[in-house]
Amino acid sequence: MAKARHRGESWQHIAEPLGVSRQSAWEKYQFAGTSEDVEAAYAKAGPPAA
Repeated sequence: MAKARHRGESWQHIAEPLGVSRQSAWEKYQFAGTSEDVEAAYAKAGPPAA
């Protein structure tokens, strides 16, 4: 998934071969990538809401 997203593929394009919705693909694979990608995403999101 990470390679597809880095190439600019849409979530819809990724979801179709998996047989899931665009939203489901995003929810499952949004953090696919390197550990640096994951850390950057969490840092950008901030702390969880209480």
